[in-house]
Amino acid sequence: MTYSEANGLNLPAGAPFARMPVVSQTRKDPGDGQPVQLVRYDYGLYGSNNYFGWPAVRQWRNREDNLYHLTGAGDFLYGSTETLMDARGTLLQTVSRTFNRFHLLTRERTLQGQTLQETETTYYDEPWLPIARQLPYFQFPHKVITRKAQLDGQRVLRELSTEEETRYDELGNPVWHRNALGAVEESEYYPVSGETDNCPADPLGRITRLKSRTVSPPPGTEGPVKQTRYRYQALPVRRDAPGFALPTFVQSSEEQLLLVEGEKFSELGRSTQSFINDPASPHHTRMLSETQTVEGKSTTRAYSYSLTQARNARSLERAVLQGKVTITSHDGHKSSSQSSQDLYSGLMVTEQTDEQLRMAFAHDALGRVTQEVVAPDSAFEAEVNWAYSLSASERCQTRIGASGRKETVWLDGMGREIRREKQTDSGETYTAWTAEYDVLGRVCRETTYDPGNEDVPALSLTTERTFDDWGNVLTESGADGVTQHTLADPVALTGSSWQTDAKGVAGAKTVTTHSLDGRPLKEQLYCADGVLQHELSWTYDGLGRCISQSDAMGLETRQQWDVRDRLLSTTLPDGSVIKRTYAEGHDGDLPATVSITHPSLGTNEVLLGERKYDGLGRLVWEKVGQSVSEWEYAEGEIHAHTQILPDGTRVKSERQPELGGALLSLQAPGISVFNQYDPLSGRLLEAQGNLGLQKDHWSPSGQLSKADYAWHGDQPRSQQQSTTPAGKVTRLTDADGAEQRCQYDEFGRLSVQQGSDVSISITYDAASRIHQQRTQSNDGSRDMTVTLCYDSLGRPARRETATRTPTQLSLEVQTQQWRKDGKLTQRELTRDGVLVRSESFDYDLR
Repeated sequence: MTYSEANGLNLPAGAPFARMPVVSQTRKDPGDGQPVQLVRYDYGLYGSNNYFGWPAVRQWRNREDNLYHLTGAGDFLYGSTETLMDARGTLLQTVSRTFNRFHLLTRERTLQGQTLQETETTYYDEPWLPIARQLPYFQFPHKVITRKAQLDGQRVLRELSTEEETRYDELGNPVWHRNALGAVEESEYYPVSGETDNCPADPLGRITRLKSRTVSPPPGTEGPVKQTRYRYQALPVRRDAPGFALPTFVQSSEEQLLLVEGEKFSELGRSTQSFINDPASPHHTRMLSETQTVEGKSTTRAYSYSLTQARNARSLERAVLQGKVTITSHDGHKSSSQSSQDLYSGLMVTEQTDEQLRMAFAHDALGRVTQEVVAPDSAFEAEVNWAYSLSASERCQTRIGASGRKETVWLDGMGREIRREKQTDSGETYTAWTAEYDVLGRVCRETTYDPGNEDVPALSLTTERTFDDWGNVLTESGADGVTQHTLADPVALTGSSWQTDAKGVAGAKTVTTHSLDGRPLKEQLYCADGVLQHELSWTYDGLGRCISQSDAMGLETRQQWDVRDRLLSTTLPDGSVIKRTYAEGHDGDLPATVSITHPSLGTNEVLLGERKYDGLGRLVWEKVGQSVSEWEYAEGEIHAHTQILPDGTRVKSERQPELGGALLSLQAPGISVFNQYDPLSGRLLEAQGNLGLQKDHWSPSGQLSKADYAWHGDQPRSQQQSTTPAGKVTRLTDADGAEQRCQYDEFGRLSVQQGSDVSISITYDAASRIHQQRTQSNDGSRDMTVTLCYDSLGRPARRETATRTPTQLSLEVQTQQWRKDGKLTQRELTRDGVLVRSESFDYDLR
């Protein structure tokens, strides 16, 4: 960091010294081969105007902000310019910031290449008034205008502006807000005196309690208007509170969600809280219960607390606050979970989920997790450790898994991931991934590594990225030479994407137009020759929910939503209407019925399926057509222990909570399956049932290496495979003992698969698609070559199959044609020039 006194900020007359030194340049060197970043600072954006009020402030005042007392016909502005460069001094980005006399940021302007991004904020201050006469909320934003522009030198070619506005009451509480899309949020507050039965008087005599908040979609758009109303209650302070504490404080106790339709209000849901009211208790004012009511059905969460001791992951006793949550549904079903937090740090010490999975944690002095134990003090106890290293020369984080395997993430001097190291099955450490950043902190180059094994050599694959002036990915080139292009225009709200192959030939292009909030409005697909192939379009309501979409054939599908943002009906192009209802007492997406109507059915509505749920949202009954299935649960468990099939068969299952609900057994009349798992990794080791036994063997890296089969009526069999540390299969022995070996090309693509009788070789085109696959007998007497050709949209259009045997040669050609929406319309097969089969396909409106 470089300081400059010569270019420092002038101070008004009477100041302790004439000039304040400033930072003129910073140099950030992340080390580890990452690029150096230079930033230069200039403070003359508004001439000699500066933070201390020079030259407008005539006389220095000690222990005061001199600018606060400045008044005048125009606002006093000062600012700075931040110029970001690389190590060679090449200009990359310029950021200028403007502040008013109250040191509030009024404008931030970012120039990068030929793009401009600017945020301008106005406040409620009045330049001609001293600070003592300003509005109470003079430092709050009034309007925020965001502007993006495409430049040609200093000339603006195109620009896009959005505006947000906020209004406040006389005390500075926000009462009205309009976002950039036009949606409006209105807030109302309780008076100081409160309101009977809804809000007690404010102990401090202030207006701060929110009474209601109403959210409306943008004018001229569809969508429900929702309002949330709030209630409060007064609670006394703790008995041992200090003498200066007020005797009571106000706590939110109820939120009610309403649908607003003109002057009509309909309740959508309600949440009511109660609190422990015992001033002598250490748990005074903690949550006692919370009841959520939807459509007249209530679910209650009851809370209990205790101060106790708990063992962390290192078996050290810690003083903790233990809390238990019991959920009781409207039909009486219960589920519980609990946790304990360190009394001094607030960090989690133990946790037990509603699936009865227990975990314990340990942290270092900085609050970082150092150890996590799952299912402590059980046969399934699994321990994961973390180690951290920070010095001038190295920065890394190491994770030691339950099996003892290490994974290390290395960081540069700016805390960014630059390298990941893993272990092979033999315990050797290898580099699995590296990253390089550009000066702006974006990953511009990353490489994945596979050290290979005795069958295949080591492999490294590099992906390179370039970025546009907006900071978006412009190109992404893989090791195979295929490049993905993305051209985003946030001013025109459009984006284009296409691919070029290793020879630079471009493929089909997709052009998408977006709304302000990023949702697609129109998508056009162009062939490689520039001809429009198809166009898709979408429309949305004021809440961003899709209400219609038009497909490539111009057919429209319409959708309707309920006030809880759940899909109610879908009208298909053929006039079919699929309707959905949802389970009462739940505000989530739990379908209760699905039905359909169609013009051919007249006024009849056909019920396709029904579902019923218990109060905890667990599926208990389902009817599809005339088939009915049921599920039964043990109290407090989320997995069913019995399923009753449509024919009345009862299928019973048992699960292991310590393994996240892994299936232990499945039993039904005449059928039984029993599973065993590795207690550390949770991987399946053995499955035994009516048909026989299967045993799985896993490598230390978690790859399946061998499977043994002992099926009734068959001889014992085994299947084995060898993999590289990155997971590529290099050798495979199937259940019949036949061995296959796999080879890969320089880009990691399968190129040869060698078997005991035949070998398969694969070649790829410049777009990395399969071009030819040749299968040849090892004695050379037979072979079959399949050659694939693609159309301008990348779809398989022609397939040639040349077959050679000792007695004959034959050539089969299959051609395919597609319509605009990608569905197959024509397929022909010829053999040795003679048409064998011609097929045509047509589709209904659905």
